[in-house]
Amino acid sequence: MPAASVETRTVASLVRQRLGYGNDDWNLVLVQRDRVWDQVRTRRLLDSLLAGYPIGSLLVCSVPQAAEAMEPSTRQVTAVEPGGDQLLDGQQRIAALTSLFGSTADTDRYFVDMTAIRRRGDIVMSRRERDAVTGYIKWRHDDQELQYRPITDRGKYLAIGGLAEWAGLGDFDDLKAAKALDELDAVLVDPSAEEPALLLATEFLLEIDQLYQLPIGVDDLRRTAERASRLLQAWLRPIAVQRYQFTDKLDILQAFERVNLEGVQVAGDDVFFAGVKTAWSGADRSLQGVVDLVPVMTRMSALRLLARLAAFSAGQGDLIPLRVERLNGSPGEELVARIAALSDLGGTVMGRMAVVAKSMTGPEGAGLALRLVPPPVWDDVLGWAAANPAIDGVARLGEGDIALLTTYLIGAATHDYWQ
Repeated sequence: MPAASVETRTVASLVRQRLGYGNDDWNLVLVQRDRVWDQVRTRRLLDSLLAGYPIGSLLVCSVPQAAEAMEPSTRQVTAVEPGGDQLLDGQQRIAALTSLFGSTADTDRYFVDMTAIRRRGDIVMSRRERDAVTGYIKWRHDDQELQYRPITDRGKYLAIGGLAEWAGLGDFDDLKAAKALDELDAVLVDPSAEEPALLLATEFLLEIDQLYQLPIGVDDLRRTAERASRLLQAWLRPIAVQRYQFTDKLDILQAFERVNLEGVQVAGDDVFFAGVKTAWSGADRSLQGVVDLVPVMTRMSALRLLARLAAFSAGQGDLIPLRVERLNGSPGEELVARIAALSDLGGTVMGRMAVVAKSMTGPEGAGLALRLVPPPVWDDVLGWAAANPAIDGVARLGEGDIALLTTYLIGAATHDYWQ
């Protein structure tokens, strides 16, 4: 069994290490892919840090034999001594953190609006929407591009790439950053702090970026101090590092495969379900009741069908694919309320669906074999049932309806109509 341990490293130490300061140097395992994160993902990472969200752990491995690995910057193959560290998972995040806090004038640079109010509460998934939410963070490629694409109100934006140098590339204890954070928090804890105190606590930002200008007014200065505090907290954030000592390089390949290929990616439906449960705490229990009453569905297919019906009834159109941003704002609140109402086990809609499911899978119908029909095909049949008042008050469907629906279910499933 591989030897394993866990330690922590601060964001500051990871950036310094990538910039060549300190004794540790994690080369990349040979199977590592190229850097693939773009500026949108990097800005998203910074937004997570500033919001206090987790950004995951790192995975470092070693083998008892001499080995080969890649140097992080040049990706040249280099020799690794027996027991030498190799970074197995976390390359993209470390590279992004270095671009954020340790960039120079001729590399990617990131600028943070220190007075903007961060958007929160919206649930977004698309690239365009993620880009919009992180709009208070700007990106420019180099100085030449800055000449052609200047940032409006440049003085409001702090170029955070100078943070590593300001904090001290050799200050491994981060005394300067910790002191500045203490001074900021001491001012922020006082709601009556006046402009002179806020100016004094934030003036270190002028050392990080000489083109930055501190705002005028207590409100903007307080927002600046709050964002500066979060920036320093991000710099000092501890990140978990998992260490494994494997038997040989084939174990490294096996581990890489399992970390990167065997995880189950969170699908859009899953995120949508999570959003519904956030707004409606009883969703899990209610949907299980729906499944018990209409056993041709799963909880997820029940949620999908009820969400589609709710969207149509609210005049919002179809909800396929399930996108979590459809739950934003008052339209999202109305949608969740309608889903909850439709899931009432004693309600008309659920009664109609139960009659159809019982008729189709009972002895008069095609039996339990219909449970093999893909759930999206059942959406059509159960959606028809939900909108059909002729089903009210009957114990089961007539033979003609059963035959017609059975033909549809089997034919649609056989010919992949649902895809």
